[in-house]
Amino acid sequence: MGMNIEHCYRISLGELQPEAATISSWNSVPYSLGYSSTTIDYDTLSQGVRRLDASPDYFRVFRIQGGHGETPEQLTRQLENGQFFLSVNAFDTYGLDVTSLVGKDNFHLYGNPDRNNRLSGTFQPIRPNEYKELNSESSKCIFFKRSQSSNYLGTSDCIVVRVRADQDHDFIKNLTADAAKNLQVGNIYISDVQSIQDMKRVELQEKDQKTMLFVFGMGFLLLNIFLGLLGTFWFRTQQRKCEIALHLVHGASRRDVFLRLLCEGLYLIVLVTPLAMFIDFQLGYNELNARFDGAYLEWGRFLICVGISVLSIAVMMFVGIWLPARKAMKIEPAVALHGE
Repeated sequence: MGMNIEHCYRISLGELQPEAATISSWNSVPYSLGYSSTTIDYDTLSQGVRRLDASPDYFRVFRIQGGHGETPEQLTRQLENGQFFLSVNAFDTYGLDVTSLVGKDNFHLYGNPDRNNRLSGTFQPIRPNEYKELNSESSKCIFFKRSQSSNYLGTSDCIVVRVRADQDHDFIKNLTADAAKNLQVGNIYISDVQSIQDMKRVELQEKDQKTMLFVFGMGFLLLNIFLGLLGTFWFRTQQRKCEIALHLVHGASRRDVFLRLLCEGLYLIVLVTPLAMFIDFQLGYNELNARFDGAYLEWGRFLICVGISVLSIAVMMFVGIWLPARKAMKIEPAVALHGE
């Protein structure tokens, strides 16, 4: 062969793909059981917002989209030369479109009216957890850029990284083992590694348990209401066997009889619903119900609840009429009228 290949190995070279990593304050990490807020003023408008402090790669780590549809990479580059971002819903209370204010420099931070600050960009609202809505106060955020070359990392700071999916195997175990050997700089060391998914489970555990209690309670009430309404319409229809027989004797079809009974039930629902809506509206308007996410009465939620309630009652009424009516119409009219 003209060559010797014993004890020879081929080592191929490859280029590592850059991973997203951000230096962040603890309160800025999702599901960190922490919360930081501040106030931002624009002209005469003042708004409380949730504060996020991190290096620009924060948008790449958590794949946050821009207010004008910018990608996380575009937001990161945009913030390199900027100062702060706002979520697009920051001034929704005033009906103000924040995306139209990018580049404006008449923003005031920390209640200081003497210094003007320029808005560098906007991003989509960030919900603190699944139990908060996009229009809630805690979803209105301000993002401050933190220098990646910061000379100080305190116990309230952390580094958040996104690991490639094909490399996310025993990441915590492997990193912890490496940290014990050679990942210490001066007196700074890695004290703990947590998965954001695990942090999510911890934060939502109590809320999930409370929700399940509500669900079981609601199910129990629905079952009782279902049986009550079902029994009422069932008994009412059962007592009208003779009337059903008379309709059939006089030439009415079974379909006509059933529609008559069904329309009577719907009439009762239509008759009572406006009164129930009026009472429920008064309860909400006078703040006699529980406060929900900063609001006592939302028209959208109110109408959805009314719709679900009416639909549920209609289903109970339909079953309560259909079953006994179907059974009664199978009986011969002469038999049904025998007792008269």
